[in-house]
Amino acid sequence: MKTQNKKSGILAALGLAAFGVLAFGALGSRVEAQVIPPPTVIKTNVKKVLLYDRRLTNNHPAYQAVRRAYRRLALRYNFQVDSSAVTGYVTASTLADVQVAVFSQGDGQVLNTTGETAIRNFVEVQGKGVLMLHAAGAFVPCPTNGEENLSDAGCQFLAQVAVRQYYHHNNDGCVATIYMDSVVAGQVPPNALSGAPAATINHGLANAETKNIFVGLPRTKTGMTDEWYTFRANPRATNTSMVFNGVTHGPLNILVSGLESSFNPAATSPTLGNHPLAWTRKMGNGLGAYNSMGHSDIYIRHDSLMQWFDWNLTRYLARDYVGCMDPAYVEYNPEASVTVLSPGFDDPSPCKTTTPILGRAGAAAQGITLTGNGLRVATPETGAYRVLVADARGKRLFFRQVQGGHDRFLQADLPGLAKGTYLVRLDAPRGGTHSTRINLQ
Repeated sequence: MKTQNKKSGILAALGLAAFGVLAFGALGSRVEAQVIPPPTVIKTNVKKVLLYDRRLTNNHPAYQAVRRAYRRLALRYNFQVDSSAVTGYVTASTLADVQVAVFSQGDGQVLNTTGETAIRNFVEVQGKGVLMLHAAGAFVPCPTNGEENLSDAGCQFLAQVAVRQYYHHNNDGCVATIYMDSVVAGQVPPNALSGAPAATINHGLANAETKNIFVGLPRTKTGMTDEWYTFRANPRATNTSMVFNGVTHGPLNILVSGLESSFNPAATSPTLGNHPLAWTRKMGNGLGAYNSMGHSDIYIRHDSLMQWFDWNLTRYLARDYVGCMDPAYVEYNPEASVTVLSPGFDDPSPCKTTTPILGRAGAAAQGITLTGNGLRVATPETGAYRVLVADARGKRLFFRQVQGGHDRFLQADLPGLAKGTYLVRLDAPRGGTHSTRINLQ
């Protein structure tokens, strides 16, 4: 569960600022929090999302809630949402400057031949991400033999993204307990049926590539309501790689599961034991994800758990958690949890430009003062700054997102810093990054 500095959290919540100086408490005692939205200001690789919610059989009210959620997120994180339900809208042209394509509440094959080709190329070749929400994973053409035959030539791309489509569901409003998956390779999932195979990869929280999706979210959540989906077969059984038309699709990485005893799946549905609800899959150079939850507005309303889960999942699909993990370099990404996600596609050496080591005088000239007791950084530009302090091993000691402006400074208590080298990184509102290594004598 996410932790935060208790004192600084209180000050931030109160919006405490005086005479143009932002004050933050000492790093020290920490408390556990419940569902915490991501910080107000954050720079991401999400520049544009295509939200396609063409619906074939049912006019799900949730599609409006999803639209509202992404519009709220776009305003908060400064990205563009191109939403459409127009037949034939998905093309190579409409996907040209998009990082993540979101399909919402479709109830069938919403793509024509042109769209099918465009989205496959978008993911498998260009290395982008596709997210399917709730009814988007239902009734997409794919021949079955008791379960979807993903290798069949008649199986459409969106079915290969979803892997296991909707089969049946409980009535809307059914209460359940869900939990963030953390099964590790070699482990038989909890609550699994007798004879269930062990996992072949780490899942969810235990997977370095996806662990940041859960930042700010509770590990277990009771009292959730939805029309819980069941599937012809357990998605978790798709635990090996598959090749389609020469392109490798990896095993499923389960993110969220449901406790079947808490909601009793629909009587006509197969019992899964361990009941996956959301998962991801590598698809060529790109990434696919399916979140079967989200029929009701309660899931997508402002500050809901599911809105933040979908947002963090969107960030993962846009590769926000990939990059340079060494703070000694200008390219250092404090959000990164892995260096490479797609071998042969991502840059295997993302750390390129070393930062200078400055004494106190040099640092002061750049508006940065670091002592054994505190940090002071000038933030003259109007807008949002990100300020990071890390030690020589890359351990994050301080991280704040603050509003800058004329004659404004960030001041923070950092008691007890020993002699040594520290990284101070400042991301400015207009895109400039200042990374400085300071040697405390």
